[in-house]
Amino acid sequence: MCYILKRASRIFVAVHGQAKRVLVGTRWLMVCRKAHTAHVLSYWHTSSTQYTVKCIDPSSGAIVGMGMWDVYISPSDYTKSDIGWLEGAERERAEALVGPFWAFREKLWKNERYVYCHLTAVHPDYQRKGIGKLLMEYGMRIAEQVDLPIYTEASRAAIGLYESIGFRRLKQSIVHKADVLWAGNEKGDGKDYEVPLVVWIPGRKLELLPKSIELA
Repeated sequence: MCYILKRASRIFVAVHGQAKRVLVGTRWLMVCRKAHTAHVLSYWHTSSTQYTVKCIDPSSGAIVGMGMWDVYISPSDYTKSDIGWLEGAERERAEALVGPFWAFREKLWKNERYVYCHLTAVHPDYQRKGIGKLLMEYGMRIAEQVDLPIYTEASRAAIGLYESIGFRRLKQSIVHKADVLWAGNEKGDGKDYEVPLVVWIPGRKLELLPKSIELA
């Protein structure tokens, strides 16, 4: 899943290449950040599959990009995650947006060996400089070493990058419905949006894909 980050005093999340304001209120925002940070740290300390990589600007030492990868050398036992750091309507909306990602991932890849691109993100000042490609190539090298396919969810902003480095679309896809995607956002265009699902296959070995996968 590839995110395009935007500068703001509030949190923005990239959905299909367009930034959407999803959380408001500085006080509540700090509570959310604290809870989410604790959740992520707990996962990092207990996960045996996830690897996080950062990209640093050598001239300043600033972190300008990052990626998170789950490498399932043994068959995946992945099951639905939990958004415990949100509450009420915000939690319901978040689950409606990411729930289909979880469901498809479990349906297509449960008990399979593969590499999952959890996310990549690049700072706005450093976008279109090849950092996104560099982060993806890191995961591709891992996949080559362990001879496993990569799976991820793309976006309208990132699908060109994925396809340019050899990712292929699946026949299956996810559609975010307008009533969920644009809830409370008067600036939205009111349309449904398709989320392409993509895979990268080392050596183009189609036999590495589970039978549940259908390439477009």
